[in-house]
Amino acid sequence: MVIVVLTVFTASILSPTSLMTGVAFERGQRAEQQGDYATAVSEYKKVLERFPDSTVATARLGIAYAEAGNDAEAMQQLGKLGGRKTSPKLAEEVHYAMDQIYTRIETNARRSKPAADSDSGDSR
Repeated sequence: MVIVVLTVFTASILSPTSLMTGVAFERGQRAEQQGDYATAVSEYKKVLERFPDSTVATARLGIAYAEAGNDAEAMQQLGKLGGRKTSPKLAEEVHYAMDQIYTRIETNARRSKPAADSDSGDSR
């Protein structure tokens, strides 16, 4: 217990920004689990300000955007993951988020297609 307290105390003195970034990541995860995707997005953005190359933070931000229905931002973030290595669990979550996005895009395209066909103006 004493070692843990000393380690946290030392880390906060030597690198308060890193500690605050870790807190932001934890807050993002908690918000995501509670369905508060706006907060999750905000917290993951804080992490990426400090660690812009973080694969996990990039993935979590993309997933949070997807869960919030912000498909354009989700695709932008998830597209940054190409070629990066990650855990199988996170890769599965990313694939699920991408499936959600593509399903929404296809559904919206099908919904708008009949309206577009009827607007073609073929009045004989």
